[in-house]
Amino acid sequence: MIVRFLMTRDWKKFWGDQSDPRHPSTVPDFFRNHGSELALVVGDPAGKRVLEIGCGSGSLFKAIGFDRAEFYRGVDFSEKMLAVFRAAEPAVDTVCADASSYCDSGKYDLIFSNAVAQYFDRSMLRHHIANARAMLAPRGRLIVGSVPWRGARMAFHLQAYSAAADRRLFRGMAVLARSYLGVDQIGHWYSYREFSKTAGKHGLIATFFGCIQYPYRFHVRLDKPS
Repeated sequence: MIVRFLMTRDWKKFWGDQSDPRHPSTVPDFFRNHGSELALVVGDPAGKRVLEIGCGSGSLFKAIGFDRAEFYRGVDFSEKMLAVFRAAEPAVDTVCADASSYCDSGKYDLIFSNAVAQYFDRSMLRHHIANARAMLAPRGRLIVGSVPWRGARMAFHLQAYSAAADRRLFRGMAVLARSYLGVDQIGHWYSYREFSKTAGKHGLIATFFGCIQYPYRFHVRLDKPS
């Protein structure tokens, strides 16, 4: 436990100084394709009150259709990325705050995050879901997108998703061992069961979706009953 604590990466420090979310934007149409995939899980945000957790530089703002929301607020703890977002969308409402503990007095129809849960440890994730539950309007929806799936961790680190020529067994084994010690380039990996259990504690209904862009990840939709 002590070894794991000493070796765990400080993601807050790392991302706090970034101005680029480091998505693979060099891939043609990445944001359009990934946004279209997420939109199938999110549903139509038009006319809804939306809170995006870990909005970064706003790379998915238009791709998912959040620009058509009745009200939108983006939260991120990187002021540099928020500055990029505001430069592109001057009218956008942003808050610089820690995503895992953020909570306000608003009521939202949709609370969304993408590729953010991996930077939460399990306590932080439970805290985030509890806060989101308190902010959801009746029949509101919490979307936690692109979560690294624990069931695919070994295959990912042994490079099963890479071309055969790029696979290096011994390097993959070393990276996998580091992952189990708590040092991982991705962050934390989660199971469907963990989300189902936490959802149940807060009276939320969990639905899971595979991730097309990243086969080693999944999306989860947590619905609040009326």
